[in-house]
Amino acid sequence: MSVLLNNVKSVFQQICYPSICVYCHKPCHSQRHIFCKECFDLIDILEKEERCSCCFSACLEPYCSSCTHQSMKQAYVSEQEGPLYVLLEKILKGQHYRTPAIAALMAYQYLRWDYPLPDYIVPVYSAQKKLAILLAKEMSKILQVPHRRFFLKKLRNSRVLLIGFQQDQGYDKSIQVIQKKTPKTLIGFTLLGPSSF
Repeated sequence: MSVLLNNVKSVFQQICYPSICVYCHKPCHSQRHIFCKECFDLIDILEKEERCSCCFSACLEPYCSSCTHQSMKQAYVSEQEGPLYVLLEKILKGQHYRTPAIAALMAYQYLRWDYPLPDYIVPVYSAQKKLAILLAKEMSKILQVPHRRFFLKKLRNSRVLLIGFQQDQGYDKSIQVIQKKTPKTLIGFTLLGPSSF
């Protein structure tokens, strides 16, 4: 009887609360999915190869000409277009429950690139400060690395991962402030790269 009730409950949930793709608005195959299969295949996750090791711009050499003397590394998962851009818009408009999915994707990409695990994860100090803190907490759980609020002396001589949703003014200001704390290494990592406009 309980199995039957669970099945009825599941069907009822699918009818009343179908999982809709955030990009194309078609039904997804599972309640847990954010994107349908077709839109998931559209996500262009960038590779580390053919990217500058410092600013992550397209480059055939290890460093582009403007980054040869930089000590900081930057990376992002995707460009500011497509399904991930739409997902970020949904999160910024109040669908905060989708943040763990972003954190999982970012952690997957971070580990894929073989970057060393940081000593601390620090959220970008921006207009969406609470969301950045939530993203840092989720990444902290996945990577099993402590997250820290922004202004801490513990950042000195540490490997710091600065994390945010996109490379914007808040991201740039956060980099400047953290560099003053003289971390051993600093990696800036965002879901989306710099805006092209």
